Amino acid sequence: MAQSVEEAIRGLRVIVAGLIAGLLAFAVLAVVVRTSITPTDSLPPLVLLGLLAVFAVSGAAAYAAQYKKVVRDLSVRATELRQLADPSSAIVGPYRAFAIVGAALIEGPSFFALIVYILTGQALAMVAAALGVVLLIAHLPSRSAVRRLGERATQ
Repeated sequence: MAQSVEEAIRGLRVIVAGLIAGLLAFAVLAVVVRTSITPTDSLPPLVLLGLLAVFAVSGAAAYAAQYKKVVRDLSVRATELRQLADPSSAIVGPYRAFAIVGAALIEGPSFFALIVYILTGQALAMVAAALGVVLLIAHLPSRSAVRRLGERATQ
């Protein structure tokens, strides 16, 4: 039995909400751990913050490339999609893959930011992790996001 668009979106929202909850739980743990350890000079904070910046920019570039790929792949089917009364059911499969990969591309740098915070105590790393949570909230799957993807692919 095929999954409806609403069921697929609901399942994806649970996945992304789980990632958000995991980040928030790890952030609390990071604060607790950071306050209970003595600082070490294993790696200079700027090196770790630089690595975080590279990781974040790479993740953002990969996210944009993944979105463009999904749009390009769906654009090949633009004529077919335009003929459907509701193309959402034909789009939800590629959207599902993008939603999961996109969330992972946001989550990875966010977790790394929390690790950098634990190791360095740099507030900027915690800000980066908080930005990741905001981006995951913005990335929460929705029916309107599926519709926008379809509109973009059929332009």
